[in-house]
Amino acid sequence: MGIMVECSECYGLNSLRNFACWRCEFELPRGEKRVYWVQWSDAEKRWRSKRVGLTTELIARRVLKKRTEAVRKQKNDALFAKVTFADLAEAYILGLERKGAVSTKDAQRCLQRMIFFWGGKTLVKCLTPDMIHQLQLYLRRKRHSRSYVDRHVAVGRAAWNTLFLDRPNPFSRAALSCIENRVVNLVSREDEERLFAAAREQFPRLWQIMVVSLGTGLRQGKVRTLTWRQVDFERGVIWIEQKGRGRHELPMSSAVRWVLSRIAGNDSRYVWPSPRRRDKPIGSVRKSWSRCKELAGITQPLRLHDLRHWTATKILAATSDLKAVKETLGHSDVRTTAHLYERFIRSNVKDAVESIPIPMSAIPVERCTAGCEE
Repeated sequence: MGIMVECSECYGLNSLRNFACWRCEFELPRGEKRVYWVQWSDAEKRWRSKRVGLTTELIARRVLKKRTEAVRKQKNDALFAKVTFADLAEAYILGLERKGAVSTKDAQRCLQRMIFFWGGKTLVKCLTPDMIHQLQLYLRRKRHSRSYVDRHVAVGRAAWNTLFLDRPNPFSRAALSCIENRVVNLVSREDEERLFAAAREQFPRLWQIMVVSLGTGLRQGKVRTLTWRQVDFERGVIWIEQKGRGRHELPMSSAVRWVLSRIAGNDSRYVWPSPRRRDKPIGSVRKSWSRCKELAGITQPLRLHDLRHWTATKILAATSDLKAVKETLGHSDVRTTAHLYERFIRSNVKDAVESIPIPMSAIPVERCTAGCEE
């Protein structure tokens, strides 16, 4: 691919670097306008050429750019007609592994579930928003949470954009289940005490996970897969790997340190290993959590993930420091924290206003008495 200059004597094509024609050694014309040709390789790898005419080099480069873009679009059309969803998923996973992303395994599970539902030989050009909606209904029938269903849509959208960014993404047109993610399920202080008491009596391991979750604000996947290598008793911190932002350290409270010190020294690398296989972390605790809610008499919707929200609200109630909540939860931007917990920040505005000291001597006595009479 390139731009050539036509010789005015023998009409031979020369490079832009030549001062004289390579065939007749005639001096090439100078000036802003010359006779240009463009050459490119088509989709079938055959060389093509086109005479642009007497014009400037800028116009010739624009013509060459249009030709190359047309060839690229033709190649993408041929690729788009043959790629299956399994090929798309494989390319996306290889890209995540190359970057060393933390979410590789989670994305792989979501893509495998989509391949199982649609079939491995389903072409990407056949995907429609209606097929994605059927996948969402299937996952909801399997009793998956709305946020987990939306996670599949997000992974599919990201996988599509890795290869076909210039094409309409069917995952972007699919309606999400959790349009508003600021819902925080809170309970009274009495219900919270009954919940932790029931867990400590009937489900000790669940109670330990609840204490660590509430004391650190970690997500449930990070808590259940916590290893002893991530617990530093000397420094009093717990560190985790975050997506694209390296290591995030959290200080251990006295309650979290006491719970972890009581179970330290087991024969597994995980803090809570699986009862069946010691080399694997504990699996889902959904059944014990549901049973614990029944014993505590809690009938409202309440997830184990809501303990993370409880951590944020308790920090705001104690300090009203939004930055402390951001650092504890590991958010990359404080606007995300404000979006989730802004209604709890507003509730402290009246207390903050009432706490402002105002010298009453600066107000005239006549206005004070008149205001009281009114």
